[in-house]
Amino acid sequence: MKQASDIAKNEVTLGIYATSVDINNEMSEYADIWIRGSRGDELNETDAFVFGNLMQNLNNEAFFARSMRAQLGGGESLGNEVYIFARILHENPGARKSWMEWQSAYQPYRALRRAPLESESFSDQVREALKSMDEM
Repeated sequence: MKQASDIAKNEVTLGIYATSVDINNEMSEYADIWIRGSRGDELNETDAFVFGNLMQNLNNEAFFARSMRAQLGGGESLGNEVYIFARILHENPGARKSWMEWQSAYQPYRALRRAPLESESFSDQVREALKSMDEM
């Protein structure tokens, strides 16, 4: 039983790594947009759309990696994705602004759900990590 659990955890870790590589490749492909957007430079409509997709992909990578680890009893490594994602936001003011705006825009729709989803705790954890980083 433990061996099956270890295999599942390794497969999840490999999947997370593969997704991370894909996102890094995408960011490299659109490096100019990523760099300008992350700094908070003004982007034209097309570049803003691409930057928004890059940000959403980063958010989703962290959220789903955390969710998968939680389902497998991730233990102490459970918060890694939150802190890695929060660090990216902390170090890149344009990325942080974009993520905060996206979260604010999405918030009213969360209220329509009857039961809160894990995404709310993910968002709260990212905000908490950012707050801690801001106080360093």
